[in-house]
Amino acid sequence: MFNVMDASPLSVSQLIRCQPAAWTALLQQDEDLNGISVRDVRRDPAGKNGATTRYLLKLAGHSDAISLVAKKTNQIEARFYNELAEYVPGITPNCWLSHCNGSRNWVVLDDVPNHRPGPKWSGDDVESIVTGLVTLHSTFWELAPYLAGRGWLPAYLAQPEKGSMHRGYYELLREHSTLMGLGQAATVSAHAMQVAGRLAPTFVRIAAGLEVLLQLGGWPGVIEEKHLETVGELLDDPLPVLQPLRELPVTVLHGHPAPDHWRVTLFNERYLLDWEEATIGPPVCDLVTFLEQARILWTGPEGPGYQPVSEETMIDSYILRMSVLLGQGFPARAVRRAMPAALCLHVLTAWLPRFADWFHPYVGSPYTWEMITNMNDRQLDRAGLPQLKWTRPYLKNLFRRFRKAYTSL
Repeated sequence: MFNVMDASPLSVSQLIRCQPAAWTALLQQDEDLNGISVRDVRRDPAGKNGATTRYLLKLAGHSDAISLVAKKTNQIEARFYNELAEYVPGITPNCWLSHCNGSRNWVVLDDVPNHRPGPKWSGDDVESIVTGLVTLHSTFWELAPYLAGRGWLPAYLAQPEKGSMHRGYYELLREHSTLMGLGQAATVSAHAMQVAGRLAPTFVRIAAGLEVLLQLGGWPGVIEEKHLETVGELLDDPLPVLQPLRELPVTVLHGHPAPDHWRVTLFNERYLLDWEEATIGPPVCDLVTFLEQARILWTGPEGPGYQPVSEETMIDSYILRMSVLLGQGFPARAVRRAMPAALCLHVLTAWLPRFADWFHPYVGSPYTWEMITNMNDRQLDRAGLPQLKWTRPYLKNLFRRFRKAYTSL
């Protein structure tokens, strides 16, 4: 792989412009490909956001083209591939180039086929994915000083400096309140902002989501008054959620290891892509995110309608594998006890900001909101609100579990 500092803007621009000589030089980094010559380069869009491009390379003397994927990304992902991916080659695609230059970051990776997407996973596939998470987390276990030295890799639950207040707190409150036409979003306390540390800006967005739901009177049958009270209590004092997680050992987190970020090939290889949200943190946060995203996938519009493996089986498999690899260095009991805290934090950070975006247009239209909440699935489809149709049963179950998890803290 080209080193970050070796990948000059000129070489990157030549690759983007499909110049065969640049692609030839890239491939010839591999000693086994010294005699390779790229004769022609074609590119096709790949992915939904336009940041990823597939390059088809026609080689001299070969009938079949080879495929590589280039991606515009952030510094975290580019640095991850340059500095950490080599330690987990079993779950990361080969990286040919990692280019970091301020806000201009680019990686070139092997094109990994997705022969068995998440909705088609078997029980064995799920076990393989859980093993992949174990591989990631166990590889960087108890390496906190080394990871802290990666200045580009943020600490997910970083605590504030003693006696400090998150800068920009009131400005953030004012910005979000003005944007949504709300009050002062006073549902988040100064104490919460003080203890939230790196998550302080997220807590402001959580508060905005709660404020929207309070003004709408909740989501009847899905998010009731008792759920909103629980969110409000955690925004007043988030320590019951944050402290159990901060007491756990840390490792490298993917940040969002959802099924659609995994690739499972015909050869039973499994690769985890999209590392833009990588952080340092307790592994239980990754595990809960995967479990919840898998539940959505399997019960959503494209899923089979059932879980190929139960959630408890996945948790047991993860904890057992980590315990086998790490022995007494893995606090299995503490990790299991922290699951409710991780679930509560997931609900707050993953869903409340989303509700602010989804529902704030209805704050001034209570009649419209009442109509929407009384629509059946077919009517929601016709109204152009399919996301409410497929999330409604999941969220009803999630907030029931959220309330139960909170009472167990």
